[in-house]
Amino acid sequence: MLFDGQKAKETLDILTIHVGTLRQGPLELDRRIPLEWLTAQLESCEYPVTPRDVTLTLTVESSGNGILIRGAVDAQLTTECAVCLSETVLRLHPEISAFLQPKPKELKDIDNNEITLEELETEWFDGDTINVSSLVRDTLMLALPMNPKCQNDCPGLHRDAPPAEQTSIDPRLLPLAKFQMQKEK
Repeated sequence: MLFDGQKAKETLDILTIHVGTLRQGPLELDRRIPLEWLTAQLESCEYPVTPRDVTLTLTVESSGNGILIRGAVDAQLTTECAVCLSETVLRLHPEISAFLQPKPKELKDIDNNEITLEELETEWFDGDTINVSSLVRDTLMLALPMNPKCQNDCPGLHRDAPPAEQTSIDPRLLPLAKFQMQKEK
């Protein structure tokens, strides 16, 4: 899906936090996520997902030598049930929690430095802004079920109605069909 440059910039703007504003105290964000942007972000999902309504609620605050981000993504998405193939609505409410530290000057030129395991596990921000778009995308991708179902005990496709293209039973399977009919009586 093409996502034009102007809309991409607008989306990045609403998902950007200016670190300087945190000097005045915690920042409360309540933003509706543009569905066109999120659709493009979810294209790499294993199955087709269509976002319907997605909001982001965050509290961002300066904490010690870093930035603490806490909140949640409320998402209503549609997809296909993995069992019966009917359209199903997924209602997700994954929580977001991240602690970002300012990127040290010696890490800015990674090619000439060795990175420790601790540095690899640390989330960094560089400059005066933090863009939370990847945090939102990753949180939603991890919250998606592997096999979405319309209900937990989905019975699957109805066995009573044979598929339209199969009107007769393969003669090799007739003994099994007779056995099943006797069993059902």
